[in-house]
Amino acid sequence: MEFISPQFSFVTREEAWKTLPQQKWDVVIIGGGITGAACARDAQLRGLKVLLVEADDFASGTSSGSSKLIHGGVRYLKNAEFKLVFTAIQERERLTRLYAPFVQPIPFVFPTYTRKFPPRWMLNMGLHMYDAFSGFNEHHQNLTRNESIERYPLLEDKGLTGSIVYRDAFAEDYRLVIELIKSAHRSGATCLNRVAAVSFENLNSGFRTRLQNRLSGKECVVDSKLIINCAGPFSDSIRKLLKLPEKLYLTQGVHFLVPRAKFPIQEAYVISDPKQDRILFAIPWNSTTYFGTTDTPVKEVKEARATKEDLEYVIQEVNKAFNLPLRKEDVFQSWAAVRPLIKPPEKPEGAKSVSKVSREHEIIEEPEGFFHVLGGKLTSHREMAEEAIDLLGERISFARDCQTQDLPLQGQFFEGEANDLERRYGIFAPDIAAWDKAKNLGRMKITQDLPITAAEIYYAIHHEMAIDPIDFLRRRSSLYYEKADPKIIEAVTKIFAQELKHDQSWYQASLKSSENIYAWDTEGFK
Repeated sequence: MEFISPQFSFVTREEAWKTLPQQKWDVVIIGGGITGAACARDAQLRGLKVLLVEADDFASGTSSGSSKLIHGGVRYLKNAEFKLVFTAIQERERLTRLYAPFVQPIPFVFPTYTRKFPPRWMLNMGLHMYDAFSGFNEHHQNLTRNESIERYPLLEDKGLTGSIVYRDAFAEDYRLVIELIKSAHRSGATCLNRVAAVSFENLNSGFRTRLQNRLSGKECVVDSKLIINCAGPFSDSIRKLLKLPEKLYLTQGVHFLVPRAKFPIQEAYVISDPKQDRILFAIPWNSTTYFGTTDTPVKEVKEARATKEDLEYVIQEVNKAFNLPLRKEDVFQSWAAVRPLIKPPEKPEGAKSVSKVSREHEIIEEPEGFFHVLGGKLTSHREMAEEAIDLLGERISFARDCQTQDLPLQGQFFEGEANDLERRYGIFAPDIAAWDKAKNLGRMKITQDLPITAAEIYYAIHHEMAIDPIDFLRRRSSLYYEKADPKIIEAVTKIFAQELKHDQSWYQASLKSSENIYAWDTEGFK
C-alpha cells in the first residue's frame, strides 16, 4: 500500500521508546496539546532535535475542549486587552491562509436590543477596531430590525433593534493538534503519547528527565539541553516536581450539544449576558448545534464536567436570545475543559470577576533552561510557540529562523473548495481512499447518518497514533460529539482490537472505558 502520510502509529511509538535514552536531545517538550504541538513543530523546523511527550493522548485536555474558534475575541475589547485581540486577529488571518482547509471563516450574528448591553454604538466601535486589526480585509455589517428578522427568523424579536454581522473562524481544535503533531513528526521530531514526565534532575549541561511509559509501565531517562513545560492545566503539577510555586488559576468551560435538526441555524450567534459580563455562542457544527461556554472556577482538572446548573444557565440565556425554545431533553451530549489562566494578584469573587481574568500568556524560565508556557488562547498557539522557541535561542543556537510564519500546516497550500473529507484531512484525504481499497471496505460508514467511514479508523491507527478507541471517537473524528450510540463504540473498538492485535479482555475493558467516558459527560447534567 502506498500512502502520502508517513507511518505514525503504535509501532512508531514502540520503536521510538526503545531508543530514547541513547539519543541527545536539544529540547524535551512536556505536553501534547496545541501549545506543545506548535512548539515541537517550530523547534524541529529550526533544526533542533525535539522530543515531545504527552501523558495521555494528544489533545486530550483543554485543546479538544475549547469553543473551537479561531477568533480575536470581541469581548476582550471591553477589558481593554487590545494587544491580545490584535495578536489574535493577526493570527486568525495567518491561520486561515496557512491552515486551510482546517480553519474556515464563519459569520457571527450579534443581535442588539433596547436597554441591553452592549449598546449598538459601542459594539460598532469595537467591531470597527476588529476590522482595523485585520487590515480591513472585511467590514462588519449593520442590519436593521426588519432586515434581521427577515434574515434570521429564529432571533427573539422583542426589543430587537437590529444585528451586526462580523467574521471570525471555526476549527476542530483536536484536528489542529493532530496535524501539528504530524507536521512535527514529518520534520523529524519524536512525538509520543501515553508517556509521562515523572521527575527531573538538573545537570551541569542540561536536564535529565525520567519518563514513564503509561502503556507498559516501564521507565527510562533522557538527557536534554532544555525543557519546555506545555502541560496546559497540568503545568503546575510539573512545576511542583521542581518545587516551584503555582502560577495558574483554573476555570471550567462547558458546552452543550443538540441535534442540528432541533436548532437549525446556519450562522454562529453571539448571546450577550450583561449580568455575568460575558458572552455565549450558538454554533452550527456538522449534524449538531452547540452552545457555550461557561466560566466557573475549578480546583482539579479531573473535576471538570457539565452540571445541571450549567445547563440551566445556558438554556436560560439561549431562550432569551431565540424564539425557538431550547429544552433540557434536546441536549444529548456535552464537553467540558479547563482553562489554564494566569493567576491574578487577587482571587476573583463572583462570575463577573472570573470572566475578567486575562487570557494573555506568560513564558517563564525557571530554573535556567527550563521554560514554562502558561495561559494563552487556541488562536494564539503559533505565535506563543514562536516566542517560546525564540527564547530558547538565548541558550542554544539554531540552524534556521522561525519557519511557521509562512509555512503551510501540511507543507503545501490547499487549493480550491474542500469537500467533506478534505475538511478533515486536507491534502492527505486520498489516504482514506487508499485504506478503503486496501481493506476492501466499499466506503463503509461507521453509522449511516454520518459521513465518517471505517477507513478513517485505520488511518488514525496507522498515521495519527490513535492507541485507544476514544482517541478516534473524540480526538481524531467528531463521532463523540455527534452521536452517543453504543453500536458505534463497539464498531470502532472492534477495529482497534483487530488492527492492534488485542485480545477479548482488552476489547471488553476498552469498551467499558469508552462507555464510562461518555457517561461522565452526561451524568453531571442529566
